[in-house]
Amino acid sequence: RRFENLGALYETQSSESSVLPALYDTSPRFVGPLDWGSDVPLRLGSAALVRHDYDRRLVERLRRQGHRLTDDPALHVPRQQADSDVLDVEVTNYLGSLALSTALSSETDPGGGAGTPLLDGAFTSFEKALSEPLPGRMLLGLDVCVVFRDDDSREYIPLHQRSSETVNAHGLWAVVPACTAVSNQHGHLRSRFGLIAYNVLKEFLEEFFGLEDISNAESTPRGTHPDWVFNNPEGEQLLREVDSGGVALSMTGAMIDLTHGSLVLGVVAAELRHD
Repeated sequence: RRFENLGALYETQSSESSVLPALYDTSPRFVGPLDWGSDVPLRLGSAALVRHDYDRRLVERLRRQGHRLTDDPALHVPRQQADSDVLDVEVTNYLGSLALSTALSSETDPGGGAGTPLLDGAFTSFEKALSEPLPGRMLLGLDVCVVFRDDDSREYIPLHQRSSETVNAHGLWAVVPACTAVSNQHGHLRSRFGLIAYNVLKEFLEEFFGLEDISNAESTPRGTHPDWVFNNPEGEQLLREVDSGGVALSMTGAMIDLTHGSLVLGVVAAELRHD
């Protein structure tokens, strides 16, 4: 099937065809081509991990329910000027986001019976959610639409059903990769790729080639360069495609998913060929 409007893929629906609640950024600031080597429109002030406390009883309850939870480093969006063209991000521990995630999840659950102080307060608009204090960390996520083209110029876009073991958007169909973003720096060592490009390439290797170890912080050799994830035949093949100019990255916009409170950037990786 040929998709004439790639943006339509981001009108994500559940199996009951109900549109997921989200706050969309109505400005064009996060729309347009991406430079492979630049962090723009993101800005990482420090690669140092800022660890935040979390409710251990909540974590244990979620694990008993079958959710996979690790406390790996992840990027989050701190409070900032809402109308800025640059989105500041910091490195935090993943579990530090659970307070916000579970609070919003209970408010958007039709059967939850909870009040809606967040939905009636900070989360009444995209800009307000960025600039007001929140009861937890807002993670940065990426929804990446990968466009494969065959020799007849027909386009193919892979989708997958998210695992029931994930905390966020479990069981829903989504573009692939769909991930929580991580830093492109290890200490003073920085990837040759910008924050968004680095995450797209790393997640591509994990999802399409099954290299799951590169997403596991515990398997990352201490003190190694971030680009160690490409030191494998699949990574070298992917970099040859990128370096040949065979792949173009662009952004399609931003939203805040109100089911778990992550800020999600839409990305298109086009011109890849499916061999």
